Amino acid sequence: MAKVKNPFIEALAKVAESQDISSFKKIFDYFSPRLKSFLMRSGADEAIAEEIIQETMTIIWTKADYYDPKMASPSTWIYTIARNKKIDILRKSRKAILEDIDTAVLPPVESKADENIEHDQKFEMITQYLDDLPEDQLNLLKMNFFEEKSHGEISEITKIPLGTVKSRIRLALEKIRGKLEKDGTMANLNEGNNSNIN
Repeated sequence: MAKVKNPFIEALAKVAESQDISSFKKIFDYFSPRLKSFLMRSGADEAIAEEIIQETMTIIWTKADYYDPKMASPSTWIYTIARNKKIDILRKSRKAILEDIDTAVLPPVESKADENIEHDQKFEMITQYLDDLPEDQLNLLKMNFFEEKSHGEISEITKIPLGTVKSRIRLALEKIRGKLEKDGTMANLNEGNNSNIN
């Protein structure tokens, strides 16, 4: 019996060759709901899932010529793009809370590849201490880093004086730094970095 050819191989080829809209629509209509279900099952909320799908479909539309049917099935290729986009988006949101933490406390990064790994490791270490913060500090810290609001915007929204906003955020960061130093986490991380240099 002849093997049935995957219809999405042809659809991707047409998108690659001539940006055929009907072929792209076929891919979009089939994979979008499946990707959304997959992403939400793996922990993404609906807004993040929609963003990942949009970026995945943009890549399919603009880079379908990168697809090689000899290397992977269409679904494997598309799901891999979505997984990579999910990692990228989560890393961006995680990096926010790390940017203003005193770099003298955090170990140096040797390369761009190491940077992504280090950010993930540091994020896991730091977030375990967030629940220990007083609520007034935690709320302001989340607004500043996760929602990327300036100190002035936070002051306006919360009606808390600007000086108090800055003070509470600074205290929260100092508490996190103190805990990292106290439990030896930073020493362990530095040791891990040194072992990866060779």
